[in-house]
Amino acid sequence: MNILRRILNTHCLFHRLTGLYCPGCGGKRSVYLLFHGHPLLSLWYHPLVIYGLVVMTYYIFLMIRRKIFPVYQKKPYPTWPLWGAAILLFANCFLKNLMLVFFHIQPLSSNIY
Repeated sequence: MNILRRILNTHCLFHRLTGLYCPGCGGKRSVYLLFHGHPLLSLWYHPLVIYGLVVMTYYIFLMIRRKIFPVYQKKPYPTWPLWGAAILLFANCFLKNLMLVFFHIQPLSSNIY
């Protein structure tokens, strides 16, 4: 348990150097909260974690469908989930830094561990 606590308490080097949140800030907290049964808080800390699970489930469904039905084998995988992830990652980083710089609100400041 002590090793897990030590891993989870490591801080982002980008945040330490610049004072801003990087695109990945809040990701570990989000996974931690999701595994402890707090999906809404997980969504707040980093929405890409839950989005990633949904997209991963979708792609697994597509792969299973390709194996069962040969008709779908020539169809390419859709790329819209990847574009959605990129937009979500940018929006998350932009909005949290906007809150931090202009409104002095620290959206990732609470200690949940």
